[in-house]
Amino acid sequence: MNPDELPSFNPSLYPRTYKPSTGYLFFLGSASLLCAAGGIAGVLYFGTGHEVKSSRDQFMLVGLSSLFLLLGIFLISSVLTSRLIVSADSIELKYLVSSKLFRRSDIAGFRILPTQYIPTLVLQPKSAEQKKLKIPLYFRTDEAFAEWFTDISNLDREDLQKSKAELEAAATTVESPGMETSEERIGKARSVVKILNLAAGITAVWAWIYPSPYPLAMLAVGALPFIAIILLARSHGLYQIEGRRNDARPSLAGAFIFPSCILAFRAIQDLHFLEWKPLVLASLAFAAVLTIFLAQSDPHFHNRTVAAISLFFIGTALSYGAIAQFDVLADRSAPTNYQTNVLGKRADNGRSTTYYLRVAPWGPRQDAQEIAVPLALYRIIRPGQPVNIHLFSGALHLPWYSLSPGTTSAADR
Repeated sequence: MNPDELPSFNPSLYPRTYKPSTGYLFFLGSASLLCAAGGIAGVLYFGTGHEVKSSRDQFMLVGLSSLFLLLGIFLISSVLTSRLIVSADSIELKYLVSSKLFRRSDIAGFRILPTQYIPTLVLQPKSAEQKKLKIPLYFRTDEAFAEWFTDISNLDREDLQKSKAELEAAATTVESPGMETSEERIGKARSVVKILNLAAGITAVWAWIYPSPYPLAMLAVGALPFIAIILLARSHGLYQIEGRRNDARPSLAGAFIFPSCILAFRAIQDLHFLEWKPLVLASLAFAAVLTIFLAQSDPHFHNRTVAAISLFFIGTALSYGAIAQFDVLADRSAPTNYQTNVLGKRADNGRSTTYYLRVAPWGPRQDAQEIAVPLALYRIIRPGQPVNIHLFSGALHLPWYSLSPGTTSAADR
């Protein structure tokens, strides 16, 4: 239940003890039982000599299976015995072999992290020396639990109120034609974000699933992150780009993150460079500059380390994809052509299937190598056949190459 709904705190309602709810008990218990069952199956299977070549292998596999069995037993025991104990002046989280207690007078505020499966209640201490208490909200609580938080600061709500004030201040400083009110500017900014996020979704799916025509698809997916960056830099704080919770400002995160990742994915999947180190170093350098620029462009960035690291990783993906795609698509150099033989081929079946040809040494390559190729090329090439390798200098002087079927003599056919 939401701790904000009840107006007063009544100490006479406590102490209270809360057990895990039936739904979460079933979910967590099932996962624990599966872990234990897997351990039992492994002990029986490997213990009877299956899939083992020596007594040492058998000992290691049985030992590993036993660890899974013990882990499953520990997890189910911990879930069944976990309790949340709330008294008038403290809150305690008890597990099978540990417990954590937080005094009510030591709490500066609380927030709720909406994680994927189990939301987490985070209690922020007043003292910097004291650690936060994180309570998974899988307990069956009641109104008394919500009332316990009545006069404790809701940090999520405070962050949102502060962000709304910052948004209103930013809207009043943005220059715009005519006599637009701050509400109209905010509404226009939200409309722009909706359009950009829709465009980001469409172009990301297009570039990921069926990037044809390829140059146009890469241009579309690559332009959106830079549009988001320009909007952020010109908005004086009207937008945010981190996708931060409790931030009332329209978020450009969707238009920045998803196209950047797809652009990098397509570069890794489709393009082949003679040397990867110069490309990676250039990407890291550009990403560092971009991170600093984004942090400086947002007056409410507040030197958050985690946010800076996240921006750096997304910036690296954008930089890698943009530099690689521009180097290839803008290249107008004449290729140097080589011919070599295919030594073998294989398909890597992961979440998506990647097709590889193993080719003999060619040109500057002194060793045999595996090259990812499209399915159409993979199907028509057999081991022993020749392939042509076209080496280009690159628009940014990052040499890259492509493959095409080689000519086969009549005798080979």
